[in-house]
Amino acid sequence: MKNLYRGVLLVVSVWEIFGGGGIGGGIRVGGILVEEMVGSEGYGGVAMGLFSLG
Repeated sequence: MKNLYRGVLLVVSVWEIFGGGGIGGGIRVGGILVEEMVGSEGYGGVAMGLFSLG
């Protein structure tokens, strides 16, 4: 039972790492898209900040 617990914990930990990286990448890409669409770096930062608050 202890081996099963360790295996499940390992899988969940790895998926959390990849999930966090995916969310971080999505925030950054969203900011870049807003920056390119609007033409101002300030709005890109606002988009990232709002995503973090939400």
